[in-house]
Amino acid sequence: MSTDHLGEVALVTGASRGIGRAIAEALAGAGYALGICARSPGIAQVAAELREGGASAAAWELDVTDTLGVHRFVNEAAERFGGIGVLVNNAGMNRAGHIREAYANEVDAMFAVNVRAPLVAMQAVAPHMAAAGGGRIVNIASWVARSPRPGFVAYSASKAALLALTRGAALEFADDGITVNAVCPGNVLTEIWETALDGTSPGDGRTVEQVFADSVEAQPIKRGVTAAEVAAAVLFCCSDGARSMTGEAVTVAGGL
Repeated sequence: MSTDHLGEVALVTGASRGIGRAIAEALAGAGYALGICARSPGIAQVAAELREGGASAAAWELDVTDTLGVHRFVNEAAERFGGIGVLVNNAGMNRAGHIREAYANEVDAMFAVNVRAPLVAMQAVAPHMAAAGGGRIVNIASWVARSPRPGFVAYSASKAALLALTRGAALEFADDGITVNAVCPGNVLTEIWETALDGTSPGDGRTVEQVFADSVEAQPIKRGVTAAEVAAAVLFCCSDGARSMTGEAVTVAGGL
């Protein structure tokens, strides 16, 4: 394990699988102590495996739409580890559907997870970071925030709102030494594809694998993005090299 950030503390939401887990593993490898959360009970096992690898890690089973729960997660982590240097808002929700077919409750749920929850987490963590002289916040958005695709417009809108939230928070938190940036992954084949499409894309009968393959084929770089590549971009946003970078969106999407 690297000792570059030994003693520094990072929080990662939605860290039980996929991109979130890769981010947690990368931060642990860089020497951060980890506070991780997810709705899944499996988050405890992720923390246990991080500790087996030599990291200091603790898990909270939490739905990020629970505002009081998010504040409790942040405050308990700060008390346990002695502060917070990094927050990665990774937890996300995707439900496919064309505008004519979109259900209002699913749209509301996406905005609750993808926009409101990061806002609440930033509210909770900002005082801890300000007291320590600064910190780094990284919000995980999506390449479709800037290039909406039919069948995913509501999801695209929620991630576009997250980019606006990122920019606004960067302006508000700058005086406290807190940088706020976003990483926008491209086509990463994780479980969220299954959740979003529920086995088939809306209306055309393709399988998840076919939808993913077609999406990759539309990229200039003809391969899927890996979760580790997204995690590497997050690490850069947390590095000394990114001290003057705030309010930005880093896209890791094979040229999309």
